[in-house]
Amino acid sequence: ADAVRQLHTFGPAVTVVKCGSGGSLVYDGRCDQLWSVPPYPTVAKDTTGAGDAYCGGFLVGLVETGDPLRAALYGTISASFVIEEFGALYALQFTRDDAERRLQELAALAPIPGNLGPP
Repeated sequence: ADAVRQLHTFGPAVTVVKCGSGGSLVYDGRCDQLWSVPPYPTVAKDTTGAGDAYCGGFLVGLVETGDPLRAALYGTISASFVIEEFGALYALQFTRDDAERRLQELAALAPIPGNLGPP
């Protein structure tokens, strides 16, 4: 938590630290909020590309919602699809509906205030 806050002092309004199987930490310096986002519960077979998938999902979530916490959940779900099998093409079989279902499941598991309704 201290490291995330320290990184914020270098300029970004929102700082994210990926913690591998430990999920991620998200700090929004604009409102001094720190969240710990758990990983989506799945079996990891190959973690290659998980960080890239997280970042891509995070950016989509941030653009679509403007909410860094929700963006971190998007990133977590994106990474969850990638790690379940070997190869880059595996995750392409999933739809936005699949991702939305996982997003709701993760939101129910995460110790995050509020409910994830429509953005």
